Amino acid sequence: MRVDNNPTINITAQDTPIDYAPAVPQATPINLPNVTEEQHRAYEESLKQVQAATQAILATGSPYKVATGTKAKTLLAQIKVGKQIKFRIVGINKATTTTAEIEITDQFKDALRKCKII
Repeated sequence: MRVDNNPTINITAQDTPIDYAPAVPQATPINLPNVTEEQHRAYEESLKQVQAATQAILATGSPYKVATGTKAKTLLAQIKVGKQIKFRIVGINKATTTTAEIEITDQFKDALRKCKII
């Protein structure tokens, strides 16, 4: 993402807060008869790891990318005085990579002010 001729700011799945990614269905641990306490702990730990990995996959595949912190503050500061936002969504190949430009009009800035974003 780039405002006017400022340096590009990359927003990735890793930047996206987890609450903006799709939710992972929570698995219910099952009762495992005839297993040792150590085996039961290993099962529960495996279940947690699978759920965490699934959440990471969903976040990466989410169509939403959100910036927070310094990146968000930098972009908003640039938008306040800027004229154009340029987006590039990089896909797995040329066919799925898209680019767009949005003019930063007074109406756009008014909308951001009304939402208390700027």
